[in-house]
Amino acid sequence: MVGYTAFNKTSEAMVFFDGANIVAVNRDGGYIDHGVAGVDDDTVIQAAIDYVNSLGTGGTVAIGTGLFVIYSPLELAEYVNLIGQGMSTMIYAANGLDDNIVEITGGCHSNTISDMYIDGNSGSNTLGTAVYINVGAPVFSAIKLFNLFIYGAAEYGVYISSMSGYVNLRDSVILSCSTAPIYNDTTTTQVYNVYGYAPLKDQRGSISSILEIIGDARGLYPGVQCTGLSLTDFTSNSHDGVSSTELRNITDFCGKTYAYYLSPATPARNLTVPSDPDFTFGTGLSDSAFSIFSAFYRPAVAACTLMSKRDDTLLQYEWNAGIGAGAVSAITFTCYDQSVPAYINVVSSDVIWDTNWHTFVATYDGSSVETGLTIYLDGVDISLTHNISGAYIAMEPLAADVGLGCHHDNGVTTGHFLGDMTYFGITGKELNAQEAWSLDQRIRNVLGV
Repeated sequence: MVGYTAFNKTSEAMVFFDGANIVAVNRDGGYIDHGVAGVDDDTVIQAAIDYVNSLGTGGTVAIGTGLFVIYSPLELAEYVNLIGQGMSTMIYAANGLDDNIVEITGGCHSNTISDMYIDGNSGSNTLGTAVYINVGAPVFSAIKLFNLFIYGAAEYGVYISSMSGYVNLRDSVILSCSTAPIYNDTTTTQVYNVYGYAPLKDQRGSISSILEIIGDARGLYPGVQCTGLSLTDFTSNSHDGVSSTELRNITDFCGKTYAYYLSPATPARNLTVPSDPDFTFGTGLSDSAFSIFSAFYRPAVAACTLMSKRDDTLLQYEWNAGIGAGAVSAITFTCYDQSVPAYINVVSSDVIWDTNWHTFVATYDGSSVETGLTIYLDGVDISLTHNISGAYIAMEPLAADVGLGCHHDNGVTTGHFLGDMTYFGITGKELNAQEAWSLDQRIRNVLGV
C-alpha cells in the first residue's frame, strides 16, 4: 500500500490510491474498504467516514493526493473531519452528479473540512453546491472550513442554511460558482480572508478611500449591496442602479444581499442608472471635466460597452467607453456633440484580453479638444490616437440612461460586456496619472487581485 506510507498516522482513517485501486484503511493499516480508482472513490471515502463515526469518539478521515471522482454526495457524520493534503487533493463532481459534493446535514455538527480542491464541474452539472451545510441546530454546529479552493460549483461554493450557525469559513478561494460563491442565511457565521467573497463590513475602508481619490463622486457602484434589483450607490447622491433580472453572484450576509459581479454573458446581465444631471457634463456650449472607471475581466472577444450615457435609436449620445472586437483590440472613449453631430475621442493601444482582473479609467479635462481625453488601463496611460469628427463644440444635456456594462437602444440595453464587471464609478473630476494609478491599487486591494 504505497499511498499509506505518505500519511502521518494520526488520522483515524486514510483514503488513497494504490495503483489502479482506491483504498481506505484505519490507523493501523487495516482495510476499511477498497474499490476501483475513479469508479468507487465516493463509496470508499464514505466508508471511511462511516468507520470513524462508528468509533463513537469522532476523528479525521485523511484524503491522499490525486483526483477523487464523486458520483454521490459525501455525507459527514458528527465529530468527523475531512482533511486533504492541500491543492494536490482534488474532490471532483462526476459528470451528471447534479447534487451536492459534501453535505453536513440532519443534526451533524462539530466538523472540519480543509486542505483540498473541490471542483463542481459546472460544465457537466446544472445543480449542486460544493459544501452544503444544513445542520438544524445552530447552537451546536461548530463547523470549520479553511484552506479550501472551491471552483465551478453549479450552484453555490458554500451553502449555509439559517439553522447552521457558528460556521467559521476562512483562508479559502471560491471562484466561478454559477449562482454565488457563498449563501449564508445566518447572523453568526464568520467569514475571513475568502477570495471571491467579502462582506460589506470588510469593504467600508476601501470604499471610503476610493471616494477620497475620485473627489466629486457622482456615482459609485462597488457591486456589494443589492436590494431586490436595485444596486446601491455608495455616494451621497443616492443614484441607485437597476439591475437586469439576470444579475449574477448574489449572496446573503447577515440578512442583507450583496451582488459582487455584473456578468453580462448569456443571457445579458447589466446595470442601468436613470438619467440625471449629475451624469451630464456638457451644456451644449461648453464641457466640464469628468471621469468614469470600473474593474473587469473579459475572456470573450466580441465588441462590447464598458460604460455609457448613450441611446442609439433615440439619438441621445453624450459619452461612451467600449472595447473593440477581437482578442487583441482597443478601448475607445468618446464624447459626442449630438446637435452637429460631431465627436471627439481617444483610442487606446491594442490590448490582449484575458481572464485576469483589470481596471480602466477614462478621463476628460472638459476642454472640448480631443487631446483632453485619456485612457488608463491598470493605472497606466495607454492612450494612442486622438480624433475629432465634425465641428465639435460640447456635449448636449440629453436624457439617455447610464449603462454599466451596456449602452441603450430605444431604452433597451444592448452592447453587453462579455465578462465580469464591478466597481463602477463616475466623478465630475479629471483624474491625473497618479490618481488613476492609486485608484487601480485601491480597487485591487478590495477585490484581492
